[in-house]
Amino acid sequence: GVRFNLNRGGSAGVEDLVSMAKRIYDLVGWHVELYLGAESLSYLEDKIPALPKVCIDHLGISDSNFEILLNLIRDGLAIKATGFGRVDLNVEETIREIHKVSPDALMFGTDLPSTRARRVYSDQDFYTVLDVLGENEAQKVFSENAINFYGLEKTQA
Repeated sequence: GVRFNLNRGGSAGVEDLVSMAKRIYDLVGWHVELYLGAESLSYLEDKIPALPKVCIDHLGISDSNFEILLNLIRDGLAIKATGFGRVDLNVEETIREIHKVSPDALMFGTDLPSTRARRVYSDQDFYTVLDVLGENEAQKVFSENAINFYGLEKTQA
């Protein structure tokens, strides 16, 4: 996929996001990964549904505009349960609420090397997801949802 860092800005404006994302998807089939603070969702709310395939990093980073985020998730947005040391929200409650809205939306990751995070990944991040969701539902977040999102083939171990 291709990552757009809207949290720190960049050379392309938000107005270019949809056209660039569609072009990339049409050319190589890549999804769009958005690194943004949830406060940005108020002006992206109408643009995100126009993206061909999209996920948001780090649970949306903050709990501002959380209802907008949940509505986008209801409409098919994927979200990464990553970077718990970067976020300004209650991780457990956020995971619980997102999972309640769409059990297929969450994908776990480590966010390594976490170069700018206040706290880097620790094994406790994994156990947080496991504790909040239980083993069966956490398994979807740890692997099945990503397999489906990225269009990978499921293999037997």
